[in-house]
Amino acid sequence: MLGHYLLIAIRILMRNRVYAAINIGGLALALAGCVLILGYIRYERSYDGWLKDSGRLFQVQTTIHPPGQPDVRTQASAFPVGEQLAAGFPQVEAVTSLSAGKTVTERDGQPVFIDATTVDGNFFSATAHANPETDS
Repeated sequence: MLGHYLLIAIRILMRNRVYAAINIGGLALALAGCVLILGYIRYERSYDGWLKDSGRLFQVQTTIHPPGQPDVRTQASAFPVGEQLAAGFPQVEAVTSLSAGKTVTERDGQPVFIDATTVDGNFFSATAHANPETDS
């Protein structure tokens, strides 16, 4: 019975080849788009998933409004923002900072610029705070 339905479907598709190609191509593009969107959503939801209590971690981002230019969105903030967050919100348990860019060091008595990522002293301890409600 299933073979009969399959044979009829193939005959109808062969009779209207352009129409069938458009429909099958549209379905393939829609499924490919759906898979790409779902993959992107999965990636974004897994951000920092390797850290303990990653659902309780947040990143402060900044939007800069330069006059006469389009807005600039960046994943960086001024260092005083962390101090203000910790002082203004009792829910904030710990604040840490990370800075990426060029720094200068010395090699054989000559200054050398290198790409580096620097963090403050409590970077790893800030991510290791235990949650008494979820720990057993």
